[in-house]
Amino acid sequence: MGIITGIFFGEQVACLKIFGDIFILSLQMTVLPYIIVSLIAGLGGLTFETAGMLAKKCGWIILILWGIGIIMVLLMPLAFSGGKWPPFLAPAR
Repeated sequence: MGIITGIFFGEQVACLKIFGDIFILSLQMTVLPYIIVSLIAGLGGLTFETAGMLAKKCGWIILILWGIGIIMVLLMPLAFSGGKWPPFLAPAR
């Protein structure tokens, strides 16, 4: 209903935005703790062997994602500044 109302009435119903924000935040307030508790309970219920196997398999994935993130952070100045390093990111000489 919110999408349809926004499409047909547009800026005339902008004052209702606060109610949409309240609704979304209340959903987040109930869903996020449930996800966290479910993850903790699921990981806590693992046997030692299963937890070790999961750590080995997922550990490599986490390390690869960290590596990609670090590489992206180092390449960002080159992508936006035409190859010139900003003073605060300039390599030490």
